[in-house]
Amino acid sequence: MSTIRIITGADKKYSLLADTLEKEAISFGYDVKMFDYGGYRGEKVPLAFPSTYEIDVYKAKIPSKPDIILKGLKGNSVYLDCDCRILKKLDVKFDFDLAFTVREPKYQDGKILGHKFPHITGYLNAGVIFLKESDKVRYFLKYWKEELPFTETGSDQEALTNILRRHITDWSYGLKEVMGLKVRLLPMTYNSENKEENAKIVHYCGTYEDKIKYYK
Repeated sequence: MSTIRIITGADKKYSLLADTLEKEAISFGYDVKMFDYGGYRGEKVPLAFPSTYEIDVYKAKIPSKPDIILKGLKGNSVYLDCDCRILKKLDVKFDFDLAFTVREPKYQDGKILGHKFPHITGYLNAGVIFLKESDKVRYFLKYWKEELPFTETGSDQEALTNILRRHITDWSYGLKEVMGLKVRLLPMTYNSENKEENAKIVHYCGTYEDKIKYYK
């Protein structure tokens, strides 16, 4: 059975987080493609220009996520933000082209999350993405990048959510069709935000100070 490739990246500030993720991925037998956003290690990629938007934390601080994934995509791949940790072996069957982790319906209007941009935060978290390499998937990643200038915030998560909302009306878990692709919606156990219990992948969200406390 072919291995899974983990795609991630970091700058010097986030080196401890990326190092930890890489060690855990290797311990599960996964290949790791690391990108350097500045002062770290791995394949160097240019930083995005700062966004003209000043809306909360949504600014173009890191390289385009679609570009990073395009560069690293190989076979069955999983993109992970470097503030993720793999706690259990990933039992995903890759019976899809793409898979995203989505929140329960009660969160999808954004009100419970207490955020003024529910179309960014309410549906999914783009810090964990499963991909099966193909020309169709590469086309989707380029399409996602082209969506970025049309967002309110410059957020790759907003751009991705906007694309999926044009095609998906039922956000329950399972297989959907988006632009001729099989897209599986997975539960947040694969992208558990700050909660390690029952998680396969935990994702430490918030400021750097919020995240780093989990690594000490």
